Amino acid sequence: MSKKSRKQRERKRAKIGVKVESSEVLLKKQKNNEARSESLQYLQTWSDSVTDKSISWKFQKSKQVWLLKNMLYLEKVPAKSFKQMISYVASMTGEAKERLFKELQGYLDKEDTIPFDDLEKQLIKEIGDSEERKELEEKIKVAKMKRIEKVLKKWVIN
Repeated sequence: MSKKSRKQRERKRAKIGVKVESSEVLLKKQKNNEARSESLQYLQTWSDSVTDKSISWKFQKSKQVWLLKNMLYLEKVPAKSFKQMISYVASMTGEAKERLFKELQGYLDKEDTIPFDDLEKQLIKEIGDSEERKELEEKIKVAKMKRIEKVLKKWVIN
């Protein structure tokens, strides 16, 4: 299948209103879902290894990076996993912990800088009424602020 014929079919589908996601987009979504499930499994294994010393756990930087990057996104890190995440972050040492602390502190200082992921942006965008949109944005920010405060509170305790 040539690129040209694929593009022609995509244009034709667009004209009649059929939305077909490209294979690149689907592949990216699949990789994102794999990274999410692998990272959450990594976190679960870490949590289990803390309570049961017979379980082996090995540090994996790529999984830690994913977790730290996505810990504030409510859909990506569910509440159960976030509880584990708080303990994981508290157990961290070194430069990654310091960077994360500064980043979270910055969000507390300037609430407007709190990031939204694609799903959150889409939900906000789909709401037509500007009052409802602001209300949803505020709810998401409040939920994220609570997460930030929980992490920082655990830091102060340790």
